[in-house]
Amino acid sequence: EEIKRLEDVMNIIKKDDAVKKEFQTLVSERMLYNITDQANFSFKPNAMTKYLDENRKNLEIVFKDNPKYIKDLDEFNERRFTQTTRKI
Repeated sequence: EEIKRLEDVMNIIKKDDAVKKEFQTLVSERMLYNITDQANFSFKPNAMTKYLDENRKNLEIVFKDNPKYIKDLDEFNERRFTQTTRKI
């Protein structure tokens, strides 16, 4: 039901490009808040992987017009994860 509601919202706001972009910005900011330590803006270990896993469907709906954004997030997360594990 939440997925359907988000799809309905996106179908409405996609008609106004400025509103759609603002909503996408808010979603991106929320993700950044959830995956970083607010004290020093460093990445929380495994937070991005967890966030992407838990919110993938929602992100795909919100960024349906820009699938490259999701691909870029995945690639960034993979590189960050690889770099983190190499340091250990």
